[in-house]
Amino acid sequence: EVEGRHHAFNGVSLRIEQGATHTWIDGAGLQRVLGTRDSDEVLAARMPGHSRRDDRGRLMLRVDAVVRHLAERPSRMDPVTIRFRTYLEREVLFPAAQRRARR
Repeated sequence: EVEGRHHAFNGVSLRIEQGATHTWIDGAGLQRVLGTRDSDEVLAARMPGHSRRDDRGRLMLRVDAVVRHLAERPSRMDPVTIRFRTYLEREVLFPAAQRRARR
């Protein structure tokens, strides 16, 4: 749990997993950042086909789908939403793509 890369946004620790082809973020961390309290089912339904459960049963969402969702949601122009989307693009997706390209 303490090895590897650590991610946090606005003081919220984020669980991010690098898969062979996709990068995943935990739904609970996403909701803490956004200040929402939706059920896992509602959150997964907002990004159909882009969610899974990890080995502990936690909801994990594909980061690329989360970025698309943030760009389309009604509060997409909220400064926190814009900064979080930019953070995910620059600090999570871009480095992950670079690592995959080096393989």
